[in-house]
Amino acid sequence: MRALHVLLAGFGFLVGFLIVAVSVLIEWAILAYRTDFALVGDSAVSVGISNEAIYTAVATPFAGALLGWLVALVVSRFGWGLSRQTITPASK
Repeated sequence: MRALHVLLAGFGFLVGFLIVAVSVLIEWAILAYRTDFALVGDSAVSVGISNEAIYTAVATPFAGALLGWLVALVVSRFGWGLSRQTITPASK
């Protein structure tokens, strides 16, 4: 049963990571960017990075892993599991 939990948690982590990667690519594709820059007085112009976006990007794969682990827990309660038995064709 542990193998099923690890497998589905890993799959959930990968799906969560893929969601973050796709959302970043979409954001970069539609994000307007500047090609000309100007000095504004003597003040420094800061570029802000949203902490919320960073937290979301870090938390999403782990949330997917947790969801995969919970799904494995539920399906293992209903008798699902992984086995190493070979599958024989129905004709034999």
